[in-house]
Amino acid sequence: MFGPDETTSNRLNALYEATKKTWLAEYFPEDADEGELATDGRVMEMLSEHTLEGWLEGYLLTGRHGFFASYESFIHVIDSMINQHAKWLEKCNELPWRAKVSSLNLLITALVWRQDHNGFTHQDPGFLDVVANKSPDVTRIYLPPDANSLLSVADHCLRSVNYINVIVADKQVHLQYLDMDAAIQHCTKGAGIWNWASNDQGAEPDVVMASCGDIPTFESLAATALLRQHLPT
Repeated sequence: MFGPDETTSNRLNALYEATKKTWLAEYFPEDADEGELATDGRVMEMLSEHTLEGWLEGYLLTGRHGFFASYESFIHVIDSMINQHAKWLEKCNELPWRAKVSSLNLLITALVWRQDHNGFTHQDPGFLDVVANKSPDVTRIYLPPDANSLLSVADHCLRSVNYINVIVADKQVHLQYLDMDAAIQHCTKGAGIWNWASNDQGAEPDVVMASCGDIPTFESLAATALLRQHLPT
């Protein structure tokens, strides 16, 4: 796992139950008490997105797997590196003799829709624009709606090869909509109807209303009611 000094703030500190943070310098007593540092740790932290992304690319070329976690507002630091990796992957797909490599996985957190502090400096969802204008043969964007969906998506991405996978998931605690089996089914299909949250009455929908945020959701519900009233068929 590669990322700036945000592993704990991204609520990924359960990683430390399986491995530690790589540390080769002097230990202080308070560091030892934390129990998060080790010379053979597999959590690579440095406040330099360029260095970390380069490390991850090199690590993937050795045949191993990894992911990069960072805040949505700061991931732009590696825009050009992602551009070049996408070009490289696209050309690799044209060479039958080139061995496939594990996908470059990016976990984007602290997203624009939920800001608890530093709102102005921590708002920039534009990285998805950078990814979306690349070839779909080498890029994928995932927006899991809850924690179980995130687990299913992450499992898929870590098993994939020759892609740049971008997962956007808020680090804050949210509602859990799907159990694990339902999340796997939903993510495998890529799109689906949540029966408990749907009023499609068992029919094939003609129009699908999508929204994000409280006010747009209310507007979507109002639009749905008007459509049912004036266009019942």
